[in-house]
Amino acid sequence: MTTHRLQGAIGTVAAVQQYGNGWLVDTTCLFPSGKVIQVLIEGTDAEAVVSDAGMTLDELAVSGIVPDDGTAALARYARQMGIQARNGQIFESRVSVEDIPAVIRLVASAAQEAARNLMHNLRPRPSRHIRDMLEGFIQTKYDSLFEKAVLEGKNKSHQFDYVHVSKANVIAINPVTRDASSRDSRIVSCLDVKSKMGEKFQPVLVYDESEDWSGDEIGMLQLAASAVPFGSIEIALPDLLH
Repeated sequence: MTTHRLQGAIGTVAAVQQYGNGWLVDTTCLFPSGKVIQVLIEGTDAEAVVSDAGMTLDELAVSGIVPDDGTAALARYARQMGIQARNGQIFESRVSVEDIPAVIRLVASAAQEAARNLMHNLRPRPSRHIRDMLEGFIQTKYDSLFEKAVLEGKNKSHQFDYVHVSKANVIAINPVTRDASSRDSRIVSCLDVKSKMGEKFQPVLVYDESEDWSGDEIGMLQLAASAVPFGSIEIALPDLLH
């Protein structure tokens, strides 16, 4: 299919640009970000394939939305338009050149509805994970000083990811997330071990400040430990160690 043939089919209103072996066509549909939804057209005059080229899932990923099964998440909205979803794409195959304008609208509309509804219904995943961030920092700066250990509390034993024992104190560091179960578990473990060891025990809870922590949530962490944002750990840790 040539650009001239495609432009003749869809008219001169929509912008068309070559993309690999196909053509990207602007549509009047928009993603929630305001970005224009484009569809990709590949193939021949008799059997073209019209798809979103995976751009709907890409748009979701930018917002931190990563469905467990991307194709399944898109399929519902594709079916509503009478088209298909496969391999993370919304598409229709074996499209004649005469049907291309109609199918462009169907694919773009499905992409628009999928993005809008999935962004509303699915919880964004953090773009970074505090456990991995902290591990990378410790391994780079202080790997020989810390080891994973189980410390005995007044009621039970608790595992800490990074423990440094000296004559003066026991520094125990754990990452913590805003998830209630993670947060509460970390708080309980710090309080329980402190009730057993006393002031010698110095727990540290490291959190990702890019998450939307409230003042009350930080206050809860501070009742049990030194609450340190990841961005400040490089400054705070030397003070604890000396």
